Amino acid sequence: MYTSFENMPSNSRIWIYQADREFTKSEQEQIIDELKSFLENWTAHQQTLKASGKIEYNRFIIIAVDETINLASGCSIDKQVHFIQNLENKLQIKLLDRSLIAFKVNDQIFTVQLPKISEAVKSGQITTDTWVFNNTITTLETLKTNWLQIASETWLQRYFQKELV
Repeated sequence: MYTSFENMPSNSRIWIYQADREFTKSEQEQIIDELKSFLENWTAHQQTLKASGKIEYNRFIIIAVDETINLASGCSIDKQVHFIQNLENKLQIKLLDRSLIAFKVNDQIFTVQLPKISEAVKSGQITTDTWVFNNTITTLETLKTNWLQIASETWLQRYFQKELV
């Protein structure tokens, strides 16, 4: 059962899918339409899931489920991943590449491949004060409070320590 994102409780479980580029306006409309349709019919063990989804920063698809009603099962999560894979194929975009790290500088989002992080730090593209998206968070509350983090306070701190030596 689809519901508005604003009506989801703060303890809702979330998944964040990051695109390798910004969505176009028409892609955003298509994603929202297909997302609503998928979530309207999303079930776990034949039980309806209360769920929602939205796009943030023209680059992230966020799916939330209220697990106080019904838990998302392994099979339902597999259905979600399959839905995302179908979007990838339709839109010719990567949404499941976890080696792509997103950063925010001056309201602009850019990404760096994990193997190139050290190089980006050395060049000054990423600094200790750069905002990084933590796409591993799992609750709506954490999305609101800790999705964006200062690079020096994350796993990236080890790259800055190398620069100081």
